[in-house]
Amino acid sequence: MKKIVAFFVVSILAFSVYGQEYSTTNKKAIKAYEVGLQYFQMFYYDKAEESLLSAIKQDENFTEAYYLLAGVYNQTKDTTQMLATLQTCVDKCGGKQLWSRYKLAYEQYNLGLYKEAFANLQHFKRANEMHTASTLSKADETNFNDLYEKTATALELQAHPVNFTPINLGQSINTKYDDYHPTITIDDKTIIFTTNLPTSNPQVKQEDLFTATKNETAWDKSTPLTSINTKTNEGAQSITADGKTMFFTICGAPDGLGSCDIYMTKKVNNTWIKPQNLGQPLNSKYWESQPSCSSDGKILYFTSNRPGGIGKKDIWISHQQANGQWSTPENLGEIINTKYDDESPYIHPDGITLYYATDGIPGMGKEDIVASQQIGNNI
Repeated sequence: MKKIVAFFVVSILAFSVYGQEYSTTNKKAIKAYEVGLQYFQMFYYDKAEESLLSAIKQDENFTEAYYLLAGVYNQTKDTTQMLATLQTCVDKCGGKQLWSRYKLAYEQYNLGLYKEAFANLQHFKRANEMHTASTLSKADETNFNDLYEKTATALELQAHPVNFTPINLGQSINTKYDDYHPTITIDDKTIIFTTNLPTSNPQVKQEDLFTATKNETAWDKSTPLTSINTKTNEGAQSITADGKTMFFTICGAPDGLGSCDIYMTKKVNNTWIKPQNLGQPLNSKYWESQPSCSSDGKILYFTSNRPGGIGKKDIWISHQQANGQWSTPENLGEIINTKYDDESPYIHPDGITLYYATDGIPGMGKEDIVASQQIGNNI
């Protein structure tokens, strides 16, 4: 389930502007930049853009102003301007601010411009090696090496594509909003998915569950699960093989233990009844989401940022015990989880094949789908 946040925080990796000295001493430039930062934090992107352009006019080598201006264009979905701004920063400041080339490569990689990103990373590497000692901190060196490996892998995968032709499910299922996290019952007749809908507050969206059934030729028009949806966020569901039990996520519920919890509901007389919070120890004061259940509903795989993990978000497992309670979740360990985000688990009905998304394994983008099969008692 996607995280809904009240305030956007720019990616520290892509647009780091905090906790460092400015690259300029021009007071007028700094003042304009700080005004632009305030506007950015309040989502006034047009005013932020104006202030940041003013800061750059005062000092065309003001690196942080370029970074934040690129962040403005990132938020307004203007990727052309975002890349142009970062390229200008490289052209103007790249000699003194070598890291600006990394930031450009980072965004190029995220946009699938692997060849361009790799060229910038190679330039960065050569320039850094020209110094007698590395100019990078240990953290920066790790970030660079990770991106270098990911980009090289993406180029290799791009050169050897897999035959794959996705088919759009059409307007009966898809809308002009974000539609994601589909679950299809084992008879291939019912689909349940999450849609991210607008609210009266333009900065806040609401996730709800929708469903549709398949007729002989196509999917019928989807409808909301009115017995489940509330004014809070619901989504990221998983259904047992018999189609009668569903596990899903609710965020911000009155009976919630954390920001998002995992709930269970059952279908009675063709209607999903009031959901039940699965409680502790499966849920905690942290974020639990994206459950995937075994065919019999006795095992749950899910995503959480709770303590004891390996990375930012990890995949965990819990078993339903004889008394109906759920066992203390266990982390799936380093074979599955990385130091980055590992999420959206899906356990195949065969009970031994686990699919999930990760940005900790080199692939084709921010997160790729990977698979692991269980051997004995180990995934």
